[in-house]
Amino acid sequence: WLGYAWLRLGLVRWQLGHVDKAMAAIREAVHKDPNSRAALAQLVQMLSATGRFDEAQQAALQFQRLEPSSPEGYAWEALAWQGRGETPQALAVYRQAVERFPDHFPSLFNLAELLLAQGALDDAARMYEAFLRAAPSSEVAQRARAQAFLKDRVGPGSLGEPR
Repeated sequence: WLGYAWLRLGLVRWQLGHVDKAMAAIREAVHKDPNSRAALAQLVQMLSATGRFDEAQQAALQFQRLEPSSPEGYAWEALAWQGRGETPQALAVYRQAVERFPDHFPSLFNLAELLLAQGALDDAARMYEAFLRAAPSSEVAQRARAQAFLKDRVGPGSLGEPR
């Protein structure tokens, strides 16, 4: 219960805008219950949201050790690499996530977006297609379909991606 109470306190402090106090409480929650998926997940997300990508990556790796069958740890690690501007590492982790968890929507979509930004249009198209097959009715899938439709109509380079 102590870990959970620290987690809840951290969430309240975050809502109040007390970022450092919120993270201190979440860290205490992880310390009190190192096996708390919820506390680790919240820590990763708070660290990423505040640009502390090195720490976020370490927390994501800890989450992966705790939950190796969960795709979120991989997606969070990739986001940390991406936040640090380490695109090749982010791509490698996203690819690993998609290989292990082929229906994980965030990994599929984020990999497609990163590939598109890198100008790897064929690979990006394959990832968008995989995402659309996995999540045909989601709002993100509808946005991806709209982006693909516009790209077909107005041509490469028109949506901010390289020509």
